[in-house]
Amino acid sequence: MILGIDVGNYSVKVNPNINVKSLVSTEENILGSGIVLEYDNKKFVIGEGNFETELNKSSKENFLPMLYTGIALASEDIFNQIVCGLPINQYKANKDALERMVNENKMKTVKLNGKSRENSNL
Repeated sequence: MILGIDVGNYSVKVNPNINVKSLVSTEENILGSGIVLEYDNKKFVIGEGNFETELNKSSKENFLPMLYTGIALASEDIFNQIVCGLPINQYKANKDALERMVNENKMKTVKLNGKSRENSNL
């Protein structure tokens, strides 16, 4: 599947019709209202926690967890072609770094709310 993913400062938007707040925590709320993502022996609770204050998307700590969440919510396919954007004022300086980060992490097995999924970003 071809996915357009915008990992924004406020939310992650993915076609078709997925919009999740860009909040990431390593601890689950007592009510358990977040999306639980696990990969590389790490657990993230998506939709809970604090917003990332780093404006440079290519160096945000929450970029990959949000990207994998967007892919897992939007597609059940193993192989996905993704298109990620950068703000125009960051594009020239950070395009290569973002592309490198995504390519270095293109094949992952993730668990989304306990369900194991394999994701490959082409």
